[in-house]
Amino acid sequence: MYVNNVVASANDAGFDILFGSDYEPAGTLGSAFNTFIHEIAHLLSAPNFQNNDGATKSNGSLTDAALAAQQNNAGLIQQHCGSLIN
Repeated sequence: MYVNNVVASANDAGFDILFGSDYEPAGTLGSAFNTFIHEIAHLLSAPNFQNNDGATKSNGSLTDAALAAQQNNAGLIQQHCGSLIN
C-alpha cells in the first residue's frame, strides 16, 4: 500500500513510526522511505548517524548543531541508501 504521508519521531522515551498521519506530507514514496530509514537509523544507532538532529532553540527553530547533524545524516542516507530510495 502506498502511503503518501509519514510521521516519524524518535525521542528519549522511545521510538514511534506512524504511517498515515497528515502531520508531515511525504510528497513521494522516496521521501517516505527516506524518513523511515532516517528514524530506523536512530533506532539502530547506525554508525556515524547523529542523534542530536532535533535540538531546538527557545524560538522553536533548529540549533546550528542540529542542522549540521541533519545534513550529516542526510548524506549518510544518500551514500548508503540513495540508489534504493531515488
